[in-house]
Amino acid sequence: MCSLEKSGNIFILTLTGKDDEHRLICTNVEPGSVLITPAQGKLFSNCFDLKYAAFAGSDNRFGSGHYMFGGFKFVIVALLSLPVG
Repeated sequence: MCSLEKSGNIFILTLTGKDDEHRLICTNVEPGSVLITPAQGKLFSNCFDLKYAAFAGSDNRFGSGHYMFGGFKFVIVALLSLPVG
């Protein structure tokens, strides 16, 4: 189960449940939006559906994964550029 709150272009999706797997694919998130995913319970996912990345719409097991991870490069670059202290 989950709950979703919206404030402008920021969405807070709280994933609940003790043993559920929580997966998202790129088609679930619109461009120009922020999704914050806190979780409850002992399992937390990075939200990448690795089975989808490996096989969906691709002739090889890396095709969809390249598309999924490539779309998040700007987020990783932004996180790495933050000051640590």
